[in-house]
Amino acid sequence: YYGNKALAEKRLYEHNPKLYYQTWQYLISTSFDNGEYKKGLDLITAALDKSAQEEEPELKAYEARFMAQMGMGQMRLSRVREGIKSCDDAYRKFEALIGDNPKWELCYMWYRSTGEAVQHFAICDIKTALEWLPRMEQTYKKAVAAPDMPDGMADYCLSKLELTKAEVYMKADDPKEAERHFNAYQQTEIAKSGEDWISPQLYYENARRWDKLLAIYNRWDSICIANGYPMNTDYQQMLGMKYHAELENGRRDLALKTATRIIDNLGAVDSLNKSD
Repeated sequence: YYGNKALAEKRLYEHNPKLYYQTWQYLISTSFDNGEYKKGLDLITAALDKSAQEEEPELKAYEARFMAQMGMGQMRLSRVREGIKSCDDAYRKFEALIGDNPKWELCYMWYRSTGEAVQHFAICDIKTALEWLPRMEQTYKKAVAAPDMPDGMADYCLSKLELTKAEVYMKADDPKEAERHFNAYQQTEIAKSGEDWISPQLYYENARRWDKLLAIYNRWDSICIANGYPMNTDYQQMLGMKYHAELENGRRDLALKTATRIIDNLGAVDSLNKSD
């Protein structure tokens, strides 16, 4: 509500244009996460029109970022070829914009967009995901070489690079290479700290490590319960994944309880969606 309200007024753009575009990014991501793909793509179209008028590199970069988000939205709608082209256009826009004068903010946005694209390719086009791994490596090197990189971000970027490689190679039926990169991920400080406990979810799923996957879903569920999280669509989907992990672990008793929770809360989820 407040994000839309802020974009409708001129004050935010005049006061802080970067925050203005970051708000747009947040609204786009939220729309996609809620399954509102048309709404997300409509927001991107408007955001592209606005950002295309910018001249400063720090603001012009958001045009490339929105183009990458466009590609991810297209892939979620099974328009894979269009999505790959949009992501490729975004990659080349970033490349031309950054050139030989890297700044952290721009390089990190490029790296993040490339990594997210690879993760989407891994779901719908594994061949393209493999082809893009060198691009992710290149953007990682650019990001960590930026002289104004904040403390701790080198480790964070490395963890995302190694985990993404592990996911892609596991999906490509190369478990030996996948395990090598997953072990490298586990050596990063963020992985050792336990702070990043939810990120290996896709790797464990592709590796069919149902015990590890169930541990993630149990922790996730416990946090939701402890914080009184409402039974919305996201929570319902997580419980569906927990149900499958319980079945794969041979815990049909637990799976039945989880399935019953899902069924019992169908009305609550529908009411909350209508209210929203």
